[in-house]
Amino acid sequence: MRAFIVAVIVCSNISLLQANENVRLYSRNYNNEFVKTSIDNLIANTTSDYGEMSVVQSRDMEQGEAFEALVRGEIDIFVGSPTKERESKASMIYVPLDRGLLGFRLCLVHEDAPLFSSIRTPSQFIQKKLSIGLGTYWPDRIIYEQNGFNVVDSPIYQALFSMLENRRFDCFSRSVIEVDNELTKHADKNITLDEKLVFIYPNADFIFVNPNKTGLLMRLMVGMENAIEDGSYYEIFDTFFSKELAHHKVFERKLIFIDNDSASQRTIEAINRYGIASFIIPETLPKAAKN
Repeated sequence: MRAFIVAVIVCSNISLLQANENVRLYSRNYNNEFVKTSIDNLIANTTSDYGEMSVVQSRDMEQGEAFEALVRGEIDIFVGSPTKERESKASMIYVPLDRGLLGFRLCLVHEDAPLFSSIRTPSQFIQKKLSIGLGTYWPDRIIYEQNGFNVVDSPIYQALFSMLENRRFDCFSRSVIEVDNELTKHADKNITLDEKLVFIYPNADFIFVNPNKTGLLMRLMVGMENAIEDGSYYEIFDTFFSKELAHHKVFERKLIFIDNDSASQRTIEAINRYGIASFIIPETLPKAAKN
């Protein structure tokens, strides 16, 4: 496989393999230590074949705008959750950077909010008329809405924390890899972490590449292959998240599984192959099981 990838690069994208090239990474990915470390690793382990490359930060913007900027060619790398629409618009590397942890969602709640100790199923959460707070342009909003949840959204990420403090919704759905940092940053607000539930669905952070940067895509694909082979893909994950998984006792919580109809079969297959949890692919179910 690697020989084929290199051959494609050599034959069709020589002009894109220039040394000391700057690539623009979405600002919020750049400021995420795990994502930045992972991207740097993919570039570093291909330097001997492709030369030096520097990762620079894009201007700050919301997630939806950032993806459209990627499609327009204004940034080069965007890391986020996939949808079928996103897959059709940009080039995606089918290895979940975070091994599927983005689909493990905890609830940030108001300090005086009632606990979710009586919740056992998605329908119980919905029947109690509890609401979920999410970003307007986040793929997760669509996932929760497709499963029948009452979603309260905002196009502005930071506004969601104030909305939670003002009890505009009951649960701010956050990935297990995000909550600790966010609680620290918003320690001045009356916000805490629910200890009872974890919503789980097939979702992950994947690398998307500017569709015009084929050479960059191929380099990152080779880098990912190298990282899996030398074990650094797994080592970086363990360094950043093994303590968080243990600290939040993820698998001791009540596991609330929901579907993700926005994910393609290929995306779910990638999560099943490299992730820490596996999911049934809807296309493989018999018709009776889908109804």
